[in-house]
Amino acid sequence: MECLDVDALAAVLSPARAGAMEDVDLHLDACSQCRELVAAFVRASDPSSDASAPTLMESTLPSAPRAAHAEELRVGQLLADRYALERVVGEGGMGVVWAARDTHSGGRVAIKTLKKETVELCRRVEREAYVARAISHPNVVEVRAVLPLASGAPALVMDLLEGRSLAAELAVRGRLDPVDACAVLSPVVSAVRAAHAKGFVHRDLKPQNVFLATADDADRPVVMLLDFGLARAVARDDAAADKLTQTGAVLGTPHYMAPEQLFGEADIDARADVWSLGAIAYECLTGARPWSGKSYAQLVKAATRGAPAPLASHGRDVPAPLAAIVDAMLAADRASRPRLAEVHAILDAVWRGEAA
Repeated sequence: MECLDVDALAAVLSPARAGAMEDVDLHLDACSQCRELVAAFVRASDPSSDASAPTLMESTLPSAPRAAHAEELRVGQLLADRYALERVVGEGGMGVVWAARDTHSGGRVAIKTLKKETVELCRRVEREAYVARAISHPNVVEVRAVLPLASGAPALVMDLLEGRSLAAELAVRGRLDPVDACAVLSPVVSAVRAAHAKGFVHRDLKPQNVFLATADDADRPVVMLLDFGLARAVARDDAAADKLTQTGAVLGTPHYMAPEQLFGEADIDARADVWSLGAIAYECLTGARPWSGKSYAQLVKAATRGAPAPLASHGRDVPAPLAAIVDAMLAADRASRPRLAEVHAILDAVWRGEAA
């Protein structure tokens, strides 16, 4: 469907919204510009919102160039005279991941390519490589090389991981017991802390970007954090620190976005990652997401009502310190969220059986 106009926006956010608007919900899930408009519409209609926040018109991004279809790749194709494509092992909204054989070493690697080749998406692929290399953390997937395809678009050569995402794990198990949850979350928090120490905010933390890699020499899966394509440099004075992000842009995955991200605020910092990690922890421990909205518009409206229901309200047997820290991570006021060092300490204590 086409992008939303003002009448469609009003219908989406109306209290009497009709139930048969699945096409609108699907469009909002796929279109970042329309999500930005919904967020701006909510801000403009909220009397408690900051008067200095971008208006509906100010938050609208300039029209992006028409996306060009990506180069069509095929099984057996040789990239850079070295990597032979074997099969597709993963696919997301913007990219495709191939398993490939390195004909020089005989080893196997993963190659991430784009479905569409816009300037913005190409820059994000290059950014993902840069950030992953800058962090250099054992729980961040290594980017070995950046390949230029025949079209000029970049592709990433990465370690090939076997296993499944945390999202797939939760789809099977429903939820994790506190020890298992902390065994997964602690390495993720460690990786995010390393990113923050280098001056980067991930901005797209979600179960799909946490990978549980199987390893022959490990009793538990090795937890890996993926996809730094939306990562942003922070704590910089120069306006050029993040040319890919414009005022009012809504970037990320809605169910795991901090309120300030949902509202399209420009000054997103490390505390947004704290909220997103809290949302992942909440889902791991309860089997439910912090907010149950089925569309982007519903999630924005839920965020205007404050923090989600306390973790303890789900009746799960979760150690009190862990429940308290997760609730604090989900504070609507970002100044009230804990530091990740404190979060990390509690996760490790539960993992080691030292927290009651």
